[in-house]
Amino acid sequence: MSNLPWSEKYRPRTLADVKGNPHAVTQLRAWGSAWARGIPDQRGVILAGPAGCGKTSAALAPAAATGVGVGAVDA
Repeated sequence: MSNLPWSEKYRPRTLADVKGNPHAVTQLRAWGSAWARGIPDQRGVILAGPAGCGKTSAALAPAAATGVGVGAVDA
């Protein structure tokens, strides 16, 4: 049995696993694909919303899938 919290154990691992906002997922996927073609004009993404809406999961899923590190700033 894992000692991970439920939120970590069942966190989406890929963008395909992220549910609830297909438009945002499509935008994140397009932004990630732009990096594969070189440095895009939009070099970062700001994820905003209330606590528990999936901001961290939406950031970590594509990063984990591509092996990219994530930098986070909390206000």
